[in-house]
Amino acid sequence: MKRKLSTGIIAILVLNLLLGVAAPTSMIHAASSTNGIRITMNPQNGASNVDPAATKSIKLQFDRKVQINKDSLKVSEKGKEPLSNIETVLSDGSPGKGTNEVTLLLPQLKYNTTYVVQAEEGNFVDAENRSIASPAIQYFFTTKTETAAGSTNNAVNAGAAEETSPLQMLGVTPLGGSTNIPVNTEFTMIFNRNIKINNESAIVFKKKENDAQLAVQVRASGSGLFIKPVHELDKGSRYYLYIGAGAAADAQTGAVYMNGWEGLYETETDKNSSEAPVLQSGEITNNTIILKYSKPLGTNNSIATTGFKVVVNQREREISKVYSSGSYLYIELVTAIEASDLVELSYTPKASNKLVLSSGQALAEISSYKVSNTSSKSTLSEPPAAQGMPSFVTAISSSNFGLGGYLLNLSTAKSSSSVSVGGQNISRYTIGAAQLQEAIKFLISVNTNKSKREPLIFEVPTTEKAAEVAIPLGALYEGYNRGKPVSFSIKYNETMYELPVEEIPFAQMAKSLNNGTLSVDSLNTLYLIIQLEFVSPDQISIPMTINGVYVNQASDPIRIRIIVVSESDASNLNAATHLFNISHAGKLYLRITGSKVTSANATLVKYDTVSKTIIPTPSKISGSNGTLVFSGNPGGNTANSGAGASGAGSASGQTGTGSGADEGSTSSGAGSSNVGAGSAASDGLIVGLASGAANYGDTAKHWAKADIDELTAKFVVSPRKSDSNAFEPDQNITRAEFAEYIAKALGLGTDIKEAQVYPDVKLDTRGGYIGAASKAGIITGYPDGKFRPDQYITREEMALMMVRALNYGKYEPTLNGTPAQALTKFKDASKIRYQEAVAKTVRAGVIQGVTTNTFQPQGNATRSQATVMIKRVLDKLNLE
Repeated sequence: MKRKLSTGIIAILVLNLLLGVAAPTSMIHAASSTNGIRITMNPQNGASNVDPAATKSIKLQFDRKVQINKDSLKVSEKGKEPLSNIETVLSDGSPGKGTNEVTLLLPQLKYNTTYVVQAEEGNFVDAENRSIASPAIQYFFTTKTETAAGSTNNAVNAGAAEETSPLQMLGVTPLGGSTNIPVNTEFTMIFNRNIKINNESAIVFKKKENDAQLAVQVRASGSGLFIKPVHELDKGSRYYLYIGAGAAADAQTGAVYMNGWEGLYETETDKNSSEAPVLQSGEITNNTIILKYSKPLGTNNSIATTGFKVVVNQREREISKVYSSGSYLYIELVTAIEASDLVELSYTPKASNKLVLSSGQALAEISSYKVSNTSSKSTLSEPPAAQGMPSFVTAISSSNFGLGGYLLNLSTAKSSSSVSVGGQNISRYTIGAAQLQEAIKFLISVNTNKSKREPLIFEVPTTEKAAEVAIPLGALYEGYNRGKPVSFSIKYNETMYELPVEEIPFAQMAKSLNNGTLSVDSLNTLYLIIQLEFVSPDQISIPMTINGVYVNQASDPIRIRIIVVSESDASNLNAATHLFNISHAGKLYLRITGSKVTSANATLVKYDTVSKTIIPTPSKISGSNGTLVFSGNPGGNTANSGAGASGAGSASGQTGTGSGADEGSTSSGAGSSNVGAGSAASDGLIVGLASGAANYGDTAKHWAKADIDELTAKFVVSPRKSDSNAFEPDQNITRAEFAEYIAKALGLGTDIKEAQVYPDVKLDTRGGYIGAASKAGIITGYPDGKFRPDQYITREEMALMMVRALNYGKYEPTLNGTPAQALTKFKDASKIRYQEAVAKTVRAGVIQGVTTNTFQPQGNATRSQATVMIKRVLDKLNLE
């Protein structure tokens, strides 16, 4: 005869189970039969000596999905009222769907304090809506006693790690790639430290189907970043969430989140509908046809290709793979589909290949379904002119600069007299506002569904001594307000300068205007003026050798000047009294034909005429060695004259502050858009093509000779001493040398002011590069505030800096699995402090082990090894 357990015994067993109290196996089994739930708690129930500085959250993990009243969980100091600033995050983001994990984001905890976590009775139910927490949940933990300052127990000892761990995102709720999420989902990003919002504009939420950006409410609480769409999402739709670098910062130190993150989500559909999924739309991306259905199809990664047929321009195209995810069916082809191709898709279900969905229904037949190369809303067969191209606009190919676009006819501008910065009498071309508005409207329509934007181009006649184009700011602002990508380019001789309209700092201009507001009408009295003028090489006074590297100017330098001026001041820019100096957020294209210049021996450079040096600009190179196109972002203005100028942009275009004792801060990206109001115009930025050379006497037979020579030609590395021809490839590299080289490789200018935070750094050119790299968040100092410039860099320190350099260049190295799994081949993996950084650089091929099974994290790197690794970083960033 079986014995029955009383309700009281069952309640006691469940309570013991919830509180982590051990029980005999048979009794646990008996408790489970009464719908008890096993909860794993972190920190554990009864834990003592918990570190309050490191404990940013409490996790409750359940052995089944439960529904929970989020407001029922309370955290309090023992004997006191519950804390009011607790955030509750569910693992799937939705209280109504059930969750396996709850995270409570905490404020800063106190030392030597007992904290109690409790939930009221009846607030947890299972999938059948049965209460599974009859007694109240209550458990506790105690934090450790604070250690006196200077104690040997302090986590930071002399000679400890170079820097604290960077601000990192620990998790996202819901996970990126989730399907069937609720239409009222709030997205949560959990970080390793308490955060604050640093740049809300770096957070972008878009609907995938039409690329429309949607409004969101953003808030930070504890270590959580919370993003809530203002309006309920559409059912059965896909959405992109982008968290850009710089969106969040450490609440205490200001160190900025560097990595960036993005995820794709699909919302739930009507569950109660018994109708089969209906094909709603189709689109093509590269070699993949994407079909959207009215209901989820289920996830199937290996659907048979038989029965599917794709016809491109009346010829059948081979299919490589078919799979489904959420409400979408994906058909991958062996080759890509061009923009002008006519595509038809068919699916004929047969007994042998019938596609049965997770709902048990079969996918319906598809007969000659026409698919667009951009979206189901546009027609490919219609030529551009028929889609509303103005008569004064001409489509041009990408043959000249590797970039196609739409050319404004010369008739759209009026010519008048002007004077260049160099004092030449030149012509100014002022574009008509009405024609520009019409052209921008057309440009937006053709660029909406393109993966790569094509600019609107105005070409200045080659007979002109210099190029000067005045663009009505009101027309550009109207294009900006449409929220679509628009770029305007000036083409002159063998150069072109492209400026994305969203980089024009309209908001900062509004603050400087009398009424503080902007409108198309008010901006129609202002003009954005772009001036391109070639400069004679003998006018820039650059020495023949810099740091022991011979300088060869491979092209005439060109001055780029970008200002905003009022109509009344436009007659004489050099004497104008009210204007804005715009930092150089655009891209320069420079074409070289019939030259001995190659992609390996030259680069774009900025000429610093004050310090009489050059700053390499990372370049992308296209074409053959007969005709090469160098393109790159020149960065910020070299000067911003005039009283009251603010934020005109340093040579590196950086913002932020540095810290020698912490992770450091980062940048808003090279060439960030800033504006300075001044009393006189900036003379602009001088850029050109140059090649460096050094007659090294110790690299002729060295294994790294090719990379050393290439980065010397690009002014990144140089002889160890300026009066010597020795590179010393096998000598250890110092922290100062590496900081200088990585700063040059990324096109950062010197920043003496930032270098002043380190008492042991000389305020010279090398110190300026240390300051620039520190400001960009790539290198930082030690806990004692010093940088230790002459100390040799370790291999793991270099790996950490390489990851930051990649992140700065908007490249995110990834891992398949955990860092520990990626490092299992190294016998000394346990000695690696920065395991994630080392694992990412190893997987990316930037750094390798000393042997096949040893990494030597505390070993030093040589100058040649550092050079090769910097070259690999540039290759990953697709830069030369």
